[in-house]
Order: sequence, then C-alpha cells, then structure tokens
Amino acid sequence: EIFFYAGKVPTPRNIPLKIIPTGKPGGRTVVIKLGIAASTSILGPFSTFTYTISNPDPLAAFHTFMATAFPSVCDPAIIGETADPDGDGITNLLEFAFKGDPASAQNRGHFTHAMQNLHAAPGNEFALTLAFRQGANFTAQPDGSQKNLTAVDGLHCTVQASTALAAFNHPVLHLGPSFTSPGLPNLTGSGWEYHTFFPDPTAGISRAFLRAVVDSNQ
Repeated sequence: EIFFYAGKVPTPRNIPLKIIPTGKPGGRTVVIKLGIAASTSILGPFSTFTYTISNPDPLAAFHTFMATAFPSVCDPAIIGETADPDGDGITNLLEFAFKGDPASAQNRGHFTHAMQNLHAAPGNEFALTLAFRQGANFTAQPDGSQKNLTAVDGLHCTVQASTALAAFNHPVLHLGPSFTSPGLPNLTGSGWEYHTFFPDPTAGISRAFLRAVVDSNQ
C-alpha cells in the first residue's frame, strides 16, 4: 500500500509488481496503467506524483500474439500458455514459438522434416526445420543439444537427438537462420525465421530421432 498525504510530496520509489493506492489526498483522480513502462499517477490541481512500475512482461510478444488471435478474451483456459483452444495438440506457447495459429487447427506451426544432404559425410541426413522467433542464436551444448541460451521474446528452444529414444544426448548440428525454406512459407518481415537441425552423421548412426523443447523464462 502507498499513502498520499496532502501537502507532502511522496518519496520517489520503484514499484516491482503492482501498487494499491489508498488514503489521502481525497477527491483526486488515481490513474492506473499496468504494463511495460507503465505508471501510476496521482493527478491534482497543484502537483503530479508519478510512480513507475518496473516489471516488464517477458512474454509481451506472446500476449500480443494471443490478443490478436482472441480479441477481448481473458480466460486463461483459452489464452494461457498451456491452453490448446483449437484442439490440435499444440499449446498456445508452442503455436507462438513455431508460428502456428492458436485459433485454427489447420495451422499447427511452420515446421517440417525430411531426408536432406546437409553434410560432407556420405548420404542424406534426417533434418528438422522449424520456424522460431527471430533473433535466436543457437549454440551447441555439452549434452549435444542445440539451444538459444539468451531468451527471445521470453522463449528458449532446445533441440535434441537420440539414436534409440533412451537418452537424447546425440550431438545435433544446426544450419540457419533463414527466412526461406523449401516447401514452407517465406517468413521475411514476419518476426520468425527458419532453423534446420540434424544429428551429427560423423558418429556412425543408422537411425536418429529429433525433438524440440520450448520453455518460457517466467
């Protein structure tokens, strides 16, 4: 709680979450704005006291994405990260990460898999190509996976490989990013870009499995 007293200027402060203004001065208007760079202002005939809420939303882009798909909807069972309002088996967070449409089961995201010749080693490689939020920098991790260590729009994506589904610890190689990929829509100017991943073929494998894991940093 924050109390305002007539004739006394409040001490400037940072508010990490939300504030509930109570007390005096009475008869003045309290304007509350919640969000990035928002503020709570006490507006009066002689003075203006402003309090800044320094709590940026790491998933602001996701929330905008969901608001576009479901205008005026606030029900977390529809717009929440783990909700699946179109019933296609893909959560809203994954729809956002892979450029799907949470309001349509016809668009589960922009991703594909195929056998491609991507390496100097003989033969083709099993490759996974997926759209992810623009700006992700995937790097090889000690466990063999590829991951963007710095979150993009609040998201991390980890791509892992396995040769027998027992442990996902086979080294993964990465190509990209690119706004184009064969058989997939052009992503130029969309806020997403394509990345291609495939198991390292130099380890002498006869089969492989790939999976992508997305999590938010909230």
